[in-house]
Amino acid sequence: MMIRPYLPLDTRRLKANTFSDVKDMGWVLEDDSFQKHTLEDSDGRVLCIICFKKYWQDNYHAFLLISEEMTAIHGRMLKRWIFDVMMDFGMKRVQTDSVDCPVINRWHKFLGFTLEGTRMKMLYDTDYKCWAFVKGRDF
Repeated sequence: MMIRPYLPLDTRRLKANTFSDVKDMGWVLEDDSFQKHTLEDSDGRVLCIICFKKYWQDNYHAFLLISEEMTAIHGRMLKRWIFDVMMDFGMKRVQTDSVDCPVINRWHKFLGFTLEGTRMKMLYDTDYKCWAFVKGRDF
């Protein structure tokens, strides 16, 4: 397994799970101001596309497009990488928003994010959770 720079071909190679719609995030994948990386397994399968961008000082917004083939083993590598990147970039806050559902909530908890709240009926009449890592609280 390795995490490498993102390539546009990765979006076609990702077997996205039901919560990761590449079409909805196409505008981010085309935006050069976002950092983008790809988690790939030893067989070359794209397991996750990672995107993050500074929105203010040392605060970042991030999201993950996850493959249906992603496992907890891959998740442990991703978790270590996220913490390494936070240290390397001197991040004080990393936040993400996601649909409120048990599967995604478990993944965020597994990765170490702290739930900061729920945004009721945020998009498409659907509730969204706000998750974050904050320096001094989570790392």
